[in-house]
Amino acid sequence: MKELKERTEEYIARVDGLLAARKFGEGVFGLPDSAKDSPCHKEYFEAVRTHVHELAASGPSEKDAEDAAEFLLRAHKEYPASDLAAWMLLSVQQFAGELMPFLTKEKKKELASWYEREYPRRSRMPVQDEVLRLLRK
Repeated sequence: MKELKERTEEYIARVDGLLAARKFGEGVFGLPDSAKDSPCHKEYFEAVRTHVHELAASGPSEKDAEDAAEFLLRAHKEYPASDLAAWMLLSVQQFAGELMPFLTKEKKKELASWYEREYPRRSRMPVQDEVLRLLRK
């Protein structure tokens, strides 16, 4: 969990730095955008995927799995992030699915209830529908 938190904070700070360093006119009229096109987005995505995969493969304790899954699902709402970083925080929610088998039914029910309130049906993306489906399982 600590690693996920640190990586997320580093990622958000990096994106904020890229946005602050943007030059006038970047990204308009189809011009390249150093912040949007940065490899940091893919690096963060892959780092989270690898970390969660390794955690799940290690047979985590119920607490470790709960902490990691909850962090992935709540980070988008709890971290102040630019729109650019916020999309990635939504995207990595999908990796919480790998941790679902290690969660108790009570925890999954609690998270599902929170998730439904925070992400109403009309605003969910397919990845979020899948996360909710796994929480309800």
